[in-house]
Amino acid sequence: MIKILSKKQHSKLLGKLQQLTEENEKLNKVAETPKFKMIHDILKLEKIMTESQSTHQAQLAKIEIDESIALHKSKKTIADQEVKSQAELVKIEQSVETVAIRKESIKIEISKLEEKLVSLKTEIDFVEEVSSVTNIDEIIEGSMSESIKAKIDKNKIKQKEIIKNGLGFEILSPISWNDNVAQGKAKQKRHGKFLVTAFNAEVDNLIGKTTARNFTSCAKQIEKWFEKVNKSY
Repeated sequence: MIKILSKKQHSKLLGKLQQLTEENEKLNKVAETPKFKMIHDILKLEKIMTESQSTHQAQLAKIEIDESIALHKSKKTIADQEVKSQAELVKIEQSVETVAIRKESIKIEISKLEEKLVSLKTEIDFVEEVSSVTNIDEIIEGSMSESIKAKIDKNKIKQKEIIKNGLGFEILSPISWNDNVAQGKAKQKRHGKFLVTAFNAEVDNLIGKTTARNFTSCAKQIEKWFEKVNKSY
């Protein structure tokens, strides 16, 4: 449906249009003035600055976010390394503890072996010393009374028991050898063992030579040997 304006309406509309046209021309004239151009440029610059500031803030925000992420990753890496290092430290401490326990166990084993070695050496010394006590049958040739033989056998058994009990000789004054007391004691033991062996050998020799006629003489010689051995020790 088309509505036709009346002359009055048409005239009023043209007047309004004319008014708008005049106002637009005025605005165009104002826009051409230096002051308006300056204002326009200022507004444009403010817009650019606002947009630039917004972009800069966005960049700063992005940098802060990136730095925060990097810091978080760095902290996580450090934390992971600390956990790993702590685990490795625990393993090392456990290994050290295991080695220490093993070392102590080896020390105990060595100590036991040393004690066993000393015991074996002592047994060997006793065997050697006991072997120096010769059986009566090997000393005296020929026949002898059972009574004398029994007494000599009893004495030989007593000698062996004394030696086995470590009483064959006694160290009265310990010495030091090469500034070492243990070496000095070992030297004295070897010397004592030698004297016991020499004394037993000499006594056995005298017993083998003993007769009814030289009994007193042989007994005195045995006593002299006893005194001589104790003086030299």
